[in-house]
Amino acid sequence: MHTDTEPRGFVALMYHGVGEAADPKEGVRYTVTLSEFERQLESLESAGVRILHPARAGREDSSGVVLTFDDGEASVIREALPRLARRGAPAALFMTTAWLGRPGYLDAAGLRELAAAGWVIGSHGHTHRFLNTLDERELQEELERSRDVLGTLLGHAPSHLAFPGGRTSQRVEERARELGFQTLWSSRPGLNSGPGSRATLRRTAVRRGDEHERFVRLARGERLAHWVDSFRMGSRGLVRRLVGEERYHQLTARLLCLLGQR
Repeated sequence: MHTDTEPRGFVALMYHGVGEAADPKEGVRYTVTLSEFERQLESLESAGVRILHPARAGREDSSGVVLTFDDGEASVIREALPRLARRGAPAALFMTTAWLGRPGYLDAAGLRELAAAGWVIGSHGHTHRFLNTLDERELQEELERSRDVLGTLLGHAPSHLAFPGGRTSQRVEERARELGFQTLWSSRPGLNSGPGSRATLRRTAVRRGDEHERFVRLARGERLAHWVDSFRMGSRGLVRRLVGEERYHQLTARLLCLLGQR
């Protein structure tokens, strides 16, 4: 008999950076502190939660967590890579390719180092524009440029794509698959089901200052914790649809500044 605390499917955890933010002016909300990250890894071990390989996520009938990092902050290679390597745990890095080599972000050598360590390197768009706001020409260019830059650097075209800002649509996902992106990662929280599904994968955001017990419950795959997280995200999504993508982004940025969370 299953209980609410038993893992079901797998949980994809979404980070940006660890320790020092790439650009403090852009905010630190998704850059966890080093002590938070170390405590989270320790909790996964003590709770017996497996860290799964991102390339096999959804293809195997196993439970655990997948660790993913968006944007390409340089702290990933300084802080996350060595700590995960000691545990024999890979992760996924979704690179915003126009930011390659920018201060605070990874360069080509860093991407190759992560790939050599067994990490999945995927696309996070070229300029981080929200894909669902682009017209057909812009969408095609945004995805193609990112794919081609990564293909040149790594020697093979990427097959994974994480949507910038989590913004997507059926049109975006159809075009992404046409361009060779086989595994799509959203920012919708929740548990991912077992193998055999081509559905866009869910990811649960890990934020600086999050309650540690929340992290543990989500990582363990507890249904109630994920339901609450999904409800909160759904409420924000309703507001976003009412006020529009760009205005919602501006309003939340101002609110986070007032709360000291940027």
